[in-house]
Amino acid sequence: MKLTIDLLRRLNRHPAALLVAFAAQLGLVVGCGDSSPVDEADGRGDVSIVADSTNRLDAGADALDEDPLTPLIDHALWVQTADGDGGVFADHRPELIECGEAGLYQEDGLLEINTSDCNYLEVVQPSLIAVNPGDTIEASLWYGPLVAEGIAEAHAAIVIDGEVLWERQIPIPNPGGLAVATITPTRTYPAGVPVLFHLHNHGLNTWTLVYIGKY
Repeated sequence: MKLTIDLLRRLNRHPAALLVAFAAQLGLVVGCGDSSPVDEADGRGDVSIVADSTNRLDAGADALDEDPLTPLIDHALWVQTADGDGGVFADHRPELIECGEAGLYQEDGLLEINTSDCNYLEVVQPSLIAVNPGDTIEASLWYGPLVAEGIAEAHAAIVIDGEVLWERQIPIPNPGGLAVATITPTRTYPAGVPVLFHLHNHGLNTWTLVYIGKY
């Protein structure tokens, strides 16, 4: 099954199904197990890559809600912040930021980051819609196996209108998985305010920002 943008919007409400979908794209198989590639802080359940099952993706898609998220961002509109910008993560910035086309690109409509060619990432764009108290913002971030020389940590965050609404430290080494952000805003964020995605880690790793939306 092709991972269309509409399907990804629906799968984003079901992290286990989304993990199955990515695994299917990679020729892997997903089922229940002892480890949990889905970010356990979100309480979304246990899934892990194991051997030998088929047709899981079709079965997962059939069970999805019909009420997709409304997009808060468009991956085609991301712009890297300038090297000299300050902001909430100014103390995380390396002296020299190197993040060219090989390290940051769109693939199948998603934002791909390869940290072998991008040592620090901050991208920003105006929000497409307003967010109000009572809405739920949801985002998902897929990461492949994370490796580095020695013990390290990755840091990912979502900032809206200058406020850090979600961040996660992910230990390295790591077998890879899916971090799902579920955010309940306490105030209104009008359409057009800046939405910033931040990522850095030690090592040569691959990340995919799947989606940021609200329902």
